[in-house]
This record gives sequence, C-alpha cells and structure tokens, in this order.
Amino acid sequence: EPEDVQACFASVYQHLKKDGLFLFDVHSMMKMNELFAGHTFGSVEEEVAYIWECFAGEEENSVYHDLSFFVKEESGLYQRFDESHYQRTYPIDTYIKMLENVGFKVSSLIGDFDPNVPLDQAERWLFAVTKNV
Repeated sequence: EPEDVQACFASVYQHLKKDGLFLFDVHSMMKMNELFAGHTFGSVEEEVAYIWECFAGEEENSVYHDLSFFVKEESGLYQRFDESHYQRTYPIDTYIKMLENVGFKVSSLIGDFDPNVPLDQAERWLFAVTKNV
C-alpha cells in the first residue's frame, strides 16, 4: 500500500546522515501494465529451467507472478520449486510526493539507466534522492 512505501522511505531517511544519498529503482507503470500483465516468460538451460506467468492484479498498476523452477539435481532429475510474487507500482508524482513528505529531495530521476530514455517509455525508473536537512 502507498502508506507502506512511504513508511519505508521514512525509515531510510531516519538512518541516513545529513546529505545522505538513497538510490533505488522501481518498475514503471508501462512495464507492469504492458510488458508483464498477461504475458508468460520461460527459459531452458542445462541446470535450470523456469516458466514465469504474469497476471494483472486487482489494484491498478499491479501484477501477480507465478513462477515454476526446475533445478537439476545430482541424480540428473529435476526438482520443481514454485513461487508466487505480487508487485505494485505507482505514478512518478506519487513517489516524489512520498519522498518529499518524509524530507527527501529528488536529485535525479532517469529511466533504464539512460538519461535519454523518456520516462513514459522506460521499464524501470531510477531515483537518486538526498536527505534534505
């Protein structure tokens, strides 16, 4: 929930020294809604294979991930492991407001490790924020 994200930011803020730097990244809304939701991914290698299914979540800009891993054991047989994940993201303005609410100043915001990538086309948003004292 947004309150949980802001609580995380507040905790990081409290642990930083004056002018401390906090770097983090999040999935963009485009990635959640267009690249994840409704898609299946997979990979087959000698030691491990996986199937990764993505479903739109109930909340806006959220997805569920169901993953099945097949890991090769010494016997040559594969052991199956299943995981489920839930992810949610928010508009950039929401992140900025949360950060500013706890005292951070946004120093930099880029997409996909490239300042030339338009934020609305980026898969990941990378934030650099400083403790504003």
